[in-house]
Amino acid sequence: WALVSAPTGIVRALHRFDLAIYVEALVPIGRLLAACIIWWTGPSVVRFLIAWAIVDLIEAICYWGMAKWLCPKAVSLSYIGQWRQALDENPGIERFFVVTYCASTLEAVMRQGPLLAVGGLVGTKAAGLYRLAGQLTQSMSKLSTLLTRSVYAEVADVRVAATAEEFRKLAFQASVLAGAAGVVVVGIAIAIGGKLLALIGGEEFAQGSAILVPLAIAASFDLARVAFEPVLHSTGRANAALWARVLAVVSMLIALYVVIGTGAGGAAGVAWAVAIAGVVGYFAMGILAVQALRHHVPADPVDEDELPSGVRSTGD
Repeated sequence: WALVSAPTGIVRALHRFDLAIYVEALVPIGRLLAACIIWWTGPSVVRFLIAWAIVDLIEAICYWGMAKWLCPKAVSLSYIGQWRQALDENPGIERFFVVTYCASTLEAVMRQGPLLAVGGLVGTKAAGLYRLAGQLTQSMSKLSTLLTRSVYAEVADVRVAATAEEFRKLAFQASVLAGAAGVVVVGIAIAIGGKLLALIGGEEFAQGSAILVPLAIAASFDLARVAFEPVLHSTGRANAALWARVLAVVSMLIALYVVIGTGAGGAAGVAWAVAIAGVVGYFAMGILAVQALRHHVPADPVDEDELPSGVRSTGD
């Protein structure tokens, strides 16, 4: 019930990322307040789970309310009975749903699979160290999430409202910006990664820098390819993006097999397998995105005066 894909899409299409930030801030703030209250009244796992669920549901309600306020015509319970109309008006949308769902599943495998591998093959202590290093890497590469949200909507908008040259320029600029951010992430991991881990988890976690560096490399390649998937989706090549993810997962599994077979590296070896998968996924998706841009034919520009009231690509 807390999935908010539809209202998120409405908000992004209207370029109201400012309002989205306010709603999404409810989750960390709500969880912090709930954690303090539970800690004060007597902590238990059940209480934390209930509080986390309630906070997520509150965010979902606020997201739907915001979408309804921004574009009343786009949110109505009366549309539920007209679901066939969406399929008729958008040929190929069923295949798009399946492909993007499979891509999301593969992304989950990439993110959670290595942690499970470390826990099962090396031990729970190593898994805790790997988890902390992974969380720190994710926090350093938070720009990837923010860029993806804005780039996805912007690429889709430019795809139908601008020339092919402008479309290519946007994709190139986004990739350069994300790539530069990735270099910064790797630099931080190499320079002070061990100190950051020690500061967060204690001196016994300082050795996690051997895990942090390859995970930072993997995150940097994820950052650098931030514009590739939106380009493939907007040009009708979502299946190509899926195959690039499949190739990345296969390369990770092969690397993990080598690590397990040789017994080399432990948790650090698993982290390097993730880095290899990041490199393979970057080049695979990058090649496909370049091909898509070369063969891109701009669509007819959209006349915004013909759009329903409240649906505009402007930011006001």
